[in-house]
Amino acid sequence: MKYLIIVESLRIGGIERLALDEFYFLKKNNYNVSLIVLSAKPTNENGTFLEGEKDLISEFSSSIFYVPGSRIEKLKYIERVIFQDIFKETKFVALSHSLKGSVIFFGIKLIFRRNIFISTTIHQLPS
Repeated sequence: MKYLIIVESLRIGGIERLALDEFYFLKKNNYNVSLIVLSAKPTNENGTFLEGEKDLISEFSSSIFYVPGSRIEKLKYIERVIFQDIFKETKFVALSHSLKGSVIFFGIKLIFRRNIFISTTIHQLPS
């Protein structure tokens, strides 16, 4: 079984901190886990966890995927590159810290008939 942790970005914030802590914990305990970041890799690392945690992030960089573009582009990229080319597993658990990410993975589940259990954590309610 493959675990996917989904987050919007790696800016410094509470949601990102929680997602990274989950990722580090699962990786260090030998779970098959990847971090899906729904934005391009920042070119300026100030204001992101990339600078402050560069040693940890570089240790696990092969399991971190940056997915820029529109929602449709993200959906296509995740299905084509991540599910078809990289991971051949049949069961996935998506731990989403992003409502947008949950919608994208739900679309992949329906359109491509992937076996994905999606768990979404809503960290704040829209006002």
